[in-house]
Amino acid sequence: MKNILLPLGLILTAFGSFAQNSVPSAAIQIQTAVLSAPADKRQNATVLGYDERGRLVELRKGTNELICLADDPKVAGLNVASYHKRLE
Repeated sequence: MKNILLPLGLILTAFGSFAQNSVPSAAIQIQTAVLSAPADKRQNATVLGYDERGRLVELRKGTNELICLADDPKVAGLNVASYHKRLE
């Protein structure tokens, strides 16, 4: 029985890690990234997020001074941020 449980546990652990590293759609990334901005600035903020390969890309071009950064799917937990475009 122990010989079956160890490989099964390893497979489930690997699958869980893979599922957590999948990149959400651009729409989901935008919705979560703008939560870090003041409510009156969210609609017109530029949003940077991740493509299917995990590269940082511009998901939405904004017209105000804010840039919102989506959560990195390779890092555990949720971490979004907003900052002034002059910090780029």
